[in-house]
Amino acid sequence: MDLVHAQKLFVYSEFFATAGYLEEMARVVRPGGAVAFDIVTEECLDDETVRELVRIESFYRPTPRLWVVEFMERRGLEFCGSHFTPLPPGRAELLVFRRS
Repeated sequence: MDLVHAQKLFVYSEFFATAGYLEEMARVVRPGGAVAFDIVTEECLDDETVRELVRIESFYRPTPRLWVVEFMERRGLEFCGSHFTPLPPGRAELLVFRRS
């Protein structure tokens, strides 16, 4: 695949389900192809956001950013960068990887 993309999926998924999807994304992307997805990382969890997520009993599922980057790199994908996207009441981080 040239592009493997998931939007607002992993913010709801349990950790091991996310890991399984990431494994499959890494498997199917072609050389030169890109993988992009958003997750709730530590950088998304400031005190005010956490307070609100607790108050509303959110079912968002945080995923450790460093673990994701290293997991994908071990599968031959280079981390290209990230940016934040809205995920009320806070934000998610969109990560982009490319297969060499």
